[in-house]
Amino acid sequence: MNISNLGVKRLDRAIAVLKYSFGLFFLAAGLDKFFFLIVDWRQYVSPLLVDIVPTSLTYFLYGVGVLEILIGLYIIFRCACSGGWIAAIYLLIISINLLSFGFFFDIAVRDLMLALSAYAMSAIVYAREEIS
Repeated sequence: MNISNLGVKRLDRAIAVLKYSFGLFFLAAGLDKFFFLIVDWRQYVSPLLVDIVPTSLTYFLYGVGVLEILIGLYIIFRCACSGGWIAAIYLLIISINLLSFGFFFDIAVRDLMLALSAYAMSAIVYAREEIS
């Protein structure tokens, strides 16, 4: 298949938007696990999970924050393709956690859509690498 230079530039622009959007999203969410400026994240941790985590909820959220920061940095600076897969799986787990409450359906659906978007980013990056 022959893709024009203009098509490749448009694809590269779309990849950049997705890569930096997801990367910054994960960085902001991860940092906020330490400061609670966006939201009190403790309300979104399932009681089922709290019972099995061998540490306090605060330290658990610090760990989650570090993980999210690492995902964001990985997407931006290393590999948006595999980073997108990691983000998609992570967001799917978050959606399942939210569904376990029996409410927060709106947030669970939003996170599921973000997971699908992260997968789409991976697919687009992979397709772009195939063109090169």
